[in-house]
Amino acid sequence: MTFSPPTPRPERRLEDRWRDLFASHLPLTMMTTGRQDVAAGRIRSLVVEAGRVRAVVQSRGPVPHEVLLHVPRLDAAAWDRVIEAMGSEAIHMARLLADQLSRSIDEPFQRAGHGLLPGPDEAIEIECTCGTTTGCHHVAAAVHAVADRLVEEPTLVLTLRGHARDRLIERLREARTLRTRGVTTAHPPPHSSDPASCPPHLSECLDTYWRCGSDFADFEASLPDPGVSHALLRRLGPSPLAGRFPLVGLLASIYDSITEGTTAMLEEAPMSTDGLRVDPL
Repeated sequence: MTFSPPTPRPERRLEDRWRDLFASHLPLTMMTTGRQDVAAGRIRSLVVEAGRVRAVVQSRGPVPHEVLLHVPRLDAAAWDRVIEAMGSEAIHMARLLADQLSRSIDEPFQRAGHGLLPGPDEAIEIECTCGTTTGCHHVAAAVHAVADRLVEEPTLVLTLRGHARDRLIERLREARTLRTRGVTTAHPPPHSSDPASCPPHLSECLDTYWRCGSDFADFEASLPDPGVSHALLRRLGPSPLAGRFPLVGLLASIYDSITEGTTAMLEEAPMSTDGLRVDPL
C-alpha cells in the first residue's frame, strides 16, 4: 500500500510526527492494537536503515510477520543543500554530537526545499506478510516501535532519510572548515618556533634538565587577544532557555570576569629566585 503523508506539524515532538505520517492511513483501532503489541513485547526484531524499516512482529497466532516501511530518501543533491544550510550555524553540529535534534533542525531542511520527515509530495509504502492491503496492526506495531527508538535516538531519522549521523557530522566539519577558511578566527594562530633553534640532546643536559634556563626570568605569560569576542557564543546563537536574564549575556560576563581575574593574577604574582611565579597564598 502506497500513500502520501499529511503536511507535517513541526511543533509536535519528533516521535509524534513520525506516528502522524501513518495515523491518517491506519484506522485508530489498528494504531491502538499496534501499541498494545509493542507493550506486550511482540516486536521480535527492528532494523532501521536508509529509506527502510524492517520489523518482525509476532502475530497473536503462532506465525510472525515481516513488516517493511519504505520511506523516501533524499538524493545526493538534496543532502548537499541541507549540509550547506546546516553548516552556517554551529548549533546543529553541537546537537548532533550530543545525539540530539532540536526543532531548529527543520530550518536547514526547509531552506534546502525538503522536510526532516516526508511531506505530502512524497510517497510512503508499507508491506506486511500477513497479506492485508489496507493496513494492519503489525504495521502499526512497527510504526510505534520506531517512534520509541526515536525518543532514545532521534538522529535515527537522518538514517531513514539517507544519511548516517556520523557521516553527516564528518561532512558538516568539512563544510564549516571551507566556510571559515580565510575568515577571522576566534583566536590568532600560535607563533611557531624557529626550526633552526633545536634544543640539545637529553644526554647533554642531564644535570640541568629540571632547572629553568637563564632566559626564563624574562618570560612573560600573557593571554592572547581573541580575534573575535565571545566567538563560541556567537556561533551557537541565542539560548533556547527562557529566564529573567539572557543566558548568553550571563556567560559572556562570566568569561570576561575569568579573563580579567586571570590576567590580574599573572600581573600581581611575585617572581621567585628561580624565575617562577609564586602563588601569593
